[in-house]
Amino acid sequence: MSLKTDTFPAKKHWLSAGLKVVPANPKIFSKGALNEARKAFLAGSNQLTAIRNWMEGADLIASNGREYKLGALGVSMSDKDPELNTALSWWLVHIHLCLSESFPYCAFFTSFDVDGNWMTPAEVEEALCAINKKLGFDLADDTIANYFAGVDASFRPGHMLYMLGLIERRESRREGTTALMIRRTSVRPSRELIVYTALLLHRHRFKGQATVATPELLKCGFARILGMRDTELRDQLNEMRHDKECSSLIEYTRKQDLDSIHFRRQGSAPLGDLREYCYNSGAVKWK
Repeated sequence: MSLKTDTFPAKKHWLSAGLKVVPANPKIFSKGALNEARKAFLAGSNQLTAIRNWMEGADLIASNGREYKLGALGVSMSDKDPELNTALSWWLVHIHLCLSESFPYCAFFTSFDVDGNWMTPAEVEEALCAINKKLGFDLADDTIANYFAGVDASFRPGHMLYMLGLIERRESRREGTTALMIRRTSVRPSRELIVYTALLLHRHRFKGQATVATPELLKCGFARILGMRDTELRDQLNEMRHDKECSSLIEYTRKQDLDSIHFRRQGSAPLGDLREYCYNSGAVKWK
């Protein structure tokens, strides 16, 4: 699905307000509740559409006809981190946006290599337009540029997603002018986030398969989503046998050129249990 956010970023205030407002008024995003929504979110009508789509794309809310309710992730955050202050909450927002196939957010993080080429935002948009056509989406180039502007803005200083360190920027001289360049950054997420991403990826793409070959998961952007190289991810998976919590959920096997992940538990329950563990233990911290 396309992430219809125009140029508006994912703001902490908007998402945290949504966690409070949606349970109190499931019709908050309807036309009849426009004035109430403007006051609750401190936002205009176009921004309200973006807020709803950011929250729905991140699985914080789910629609039921004209009404909305908190999704399982939204319920967890509302209970454990309603102000969205923790690194865990923003990592979860990011991971869910990637795996709910919210275009162009997901495409940027699953298609571009970590520590790859430096590109101008215009060059990124051009690449995303090509991906759009390849995937068979019917989005105009200008529309993709607008949507990516919202993604790009979300990873600028002052916004919480920026603090994950998944994108870096620099100025570069090109043809006598200074151009802003961006690229994916290599980071080292916690093991719990690696397992969470594996579980969510399994649920979205490999439901019913107890064991999945690691290359198949990597093709879906497993490492890229987390800001990792494939080799780094495999090394971390190999070390998880020493981690009681992580090894209770997945088992990584590597023999010569063959490696796979066995999912000890399937469905939504292990995702909820891992979120609960991470919020309670503080396992995921700001770097």
